[in-house]
Amino acid sequence: MKRILTFSLLLLALLLTNFCFGQDDSEGCKDHPLVNRMPGFYLNACEESHDVFDIVTGAEKTEIVEGIVSHYRYYIKDGEKMPSVLQLLRNYENALVKNGAEKIYLKARNAGEGPVGATFRMKAGNANYWVTFTYFNGSETQCDGYHMTVVKLQDLPQVLQDPVKDPADEENCQDPVVVGRMPGFSIIACEEAYNEVDIVVAPEKTEVVEGTVFNYRYIIKDSAPMPSVYQILKNYENYLKKKGAETLYMKPKTEEEGPQGATFRLRSGEDTYWVALTYFNGHANLCDGYHMTVVRTEGMKQEISANEMFETINAGNALTLYINFKTASAAILPESQPIVDELYTMLNENPSLKILIEGHTDNVGSAASNKTLSEQRAASVKSALVQKGIAGDRIKTAGYGLEKPIADNSTEEGRAKNRRVEIRKQ
Repeated sequence: MKRILTFSLLLLALLLTNFCFGQDDSEGCKDHPLVNRMPGFYLNACEESHDVFDIVTGAEKTEIVEGIVSHYRYYIKDGEKMPSVLQLLRNYENALVKNGAEKIYLKARNAGEGPVGATFRMKAGNANYWVTFTYFNGSETQCDGYHMTVVKLQDLPQVLQDPVKDPADEENCQDPVVVGRMPGFSIIACEEAYNEVDIVVAPEKTEVVEGTVFNYRYIIKDSAPMPSVYQILKNYENYLKKKGAETLYMKPKTEEEGPQGATFRLRSGEDTYWVALTYFNGHANLCDGYHMTVVRTEGMKQEISANEMFETINAGNALTLYINFKTASAAILPESQPIVDELYTMLNENPSLKILIEGHTDNVGSAASNKTLSEQRAASVKSALVQKGIAGDRIKTAGYGLEKPIADNSTEEGRAKNRRVEIRKQ
């Protein structure tokens, strides 16, 4: 009976200590509005950011959840009696279940499979929450510290800014033309040089990229809220994806294989931009600085006359043209209009000439999508010529996608050569 009474009193104390924080709590820290502490403990540390978190849902099972992740570290006060891990977890179980939570996992002893701890799922208002307890100090019978994480499920807010020049930036430094920065950060260093750099494209793979290299070092401003590394990387990914970039590498956590960071590739006009994010200050949950490298590689440029075109195909050879299109599109870019004009002149000056226009791509993307894109691009060139007055029955088109490379697709230079249009005499 005495044991039951003691347990009940502890439970009552847990339920009644909402929003409680004592004199020993770390500055700026207080209990979560939905879940408070065991009596006799003080709050040693806390932090909050938008992040992803692995929730234990079974002995050998976890679930990755995303949202506002709040961490709390509690320690026993001097002179207070230490509860057992079971006592601590049962108190939380009863308090949370009473408020409508669902117990997903609970294990109080090291014996058997699965980590010691507990996980609960609950709803408050219109929001869904996960609550998990891990990392217990002391022993099973005398616990003097524990870690609590509360995750409020929420989609990532997109806050990355367009390129700006901030007065707080280092002199002569400003964002690159293709992407901006996280809010609350300023540039403390930047440099530009033609060079080659190793870009991470897989956990154990890098690619040497040559071009104009821009390096930027961003640091959080005083009093600005610190984001998680995940929040930084996903904001950059979402921003660049809207511009047509592809994600080559993404790793927000240090526990995973490969270096922490992300790499993106964006084609803009006839140039290609590589954007790499690395070297994060702070830690994964709260980041106060990061490094960004942008490499601009120039696309294939070509000047060729109508006479040179005719001589090539009239001799029975394929004429390779580097006509630039919008990324993942069949729209011809304005800088390639002079090539289309010369092609028209060749056909107009040789009225009996009939041609085949072939579209080719690199190996980025699926074979099926590249095949379709190459067909559309060949048709786009034909359409441009027909609009200028060339009879449509003089032109046939075909698309081969990535099937007929003329250079190494493992390098940016090779991929640029493979993105081409070939003209043949029928």
